[in-house]
Formats: sequence, C-alpha cells, structure tokens
Amino acid sequence: MLKLFKYLKPYILSILVCTALLFLQANMDLALPDYMSKIVNTGVQQNGIDSAVPEALRESQMDKLMQFLDEEEKKVVLENWTLVVPGSADAENLIDKYPALSTEAVFLLGEDAITEDLEDSFSRAFMSVAAIEKMLSDPQRLPDAGFLTASGRYV
Repeated sequence: MLKLFKYLKPYILSILVCTALLFLQANMDLALPDYMSKIVNTGVQQNGIDSAVPEALRESQMDKLMQFLDEEEKKVVLENWTLVVPGSADAENLIDKYPALSTEAVFLLGEDAITEDLEDSFSRAFMSVAAIEKMLSDPQRLPDAGFLTASGRYV
C-alpha cells in the first residue's frame, strides 16, 4: 500500500480537488429538493410572498387590522412597528421607498422585529378585513337576509 503512495504523489493536488468537487456535488444534489420546495411553496403557491407580515402599512389599514387583534396581539404589533408621519425627518429619508409617506402616515416594521410572532395574528386579521371589504364592494353577491332551513334554503 505504501508503495502506491509514491506513484500518487504527483497527482495529490488533482486527487484533493476531485474529492472536494465530489463532496460539493453531493451537497448540491441533497440541497436541490429543498430549493425546489421553496420555489414551489413561496414562489408559485404564495406568489412570492414569504410572510403575511408586510414591511410597511398605511395607518388607515393598520387601524382596520387592529379591530381583529386581541389586546396582547395589539401590544406585540405596536412594539414591532414604528409610525412615520409625513413631514418628519424619517419620512423625508424614506419617501422614495414609500411614496405614500408624502400624504399619509405609514407604519414601518422594525428591523429586529420577530415576524413569526406576528404572522398568525396578521394572516387572520388580513383575511377578515379582505372578506369584509369584498362583501362591501359587491353587496349584490351576498345572499338575501333570511333564515336557513334544514333543507339548506333561505326563507
């Protein structure tokens, strides 16, 4: 066995490079399913939206969402968001990124905010607000007021 090493000595660099490349290839092959699942889950199913927590919200929208949060959730939300009002120094710096700051106040998510704590609360609140706004925008699609009978008909 030791006699073989003297013949391999000139090729030691090539052997090390090949071993490293094989290791890299194995890691990439094992990482591919994870990349594909992220592409499908986030990119396709969620239209590229990683989180239910947006990085900026108009004050009017935040007021609507607060109606669907309990006291503890409201406290967590207000700890993680900062209100920036038009005309302030912060607003002047951020107006290019958030054009709504020129006319109305905007809540901005803090850089150190823990979005996992906010996701459940916000997703429920957003769904509730969206459902109510959809119902209000097209009242003709709502069923007639009445009583639902056992047969599933309104009377």
